[in-house]
Amino acid sequence: MTVARMHSPVLTDFRTRDPELARALVAEAYSDSRLRISGSQEGFRFRQARRDLGEVHLDTFHNTLTTQYTMDPLKRLVVCRVLGGTMDIEVGREHRRVGTGKVVLVAPPDSPYRTRVHGAHFELIGVETSLIHRLISPTTRTRRRRGYGA
Repeated sequence: MTVARMHSPVLTDFRTRDPELARALVAEAYSDSRLRISGSQEGFRFRQARRDLGEVHLDTFHNTLTTQYTMDPLKRLVVCRVLGGTMDIEVGREHRRVGTGKVVLVAPPDSPYRTRVHGAHFELIGVETSLIHRLISPTTRTRRRRGYGA
């Protein structure tokens, strides 16, 4: 049986008006990044609330200005649901614009990408690739086909 390496939720709620602190949080929580802000930094507000469960994390992210992040590979699967605003995502030569109500894979776990967030509010679900590999391993599929395990 495949067992997720999970623990009780660890809750964090980070808020700042300082773009450098926001960049540092993004680098720590997701992947190293370079941050560029469009518009007056006086109105900048950033919030990230996280429920860390181990190999899975659930984040709520809010950013008041247009910001562009150039990101190193995430090394995990991250799915985003846009609650408000828009987000442009560029992976290689592919460009996608996603808006309110859309759900999207941010980028393949091993690909660097750029994203431009336009005053967006969204939810992110991150899943460690090790968990995904264990869930789809040949032994897991064999047990399920034979009726063993869930």
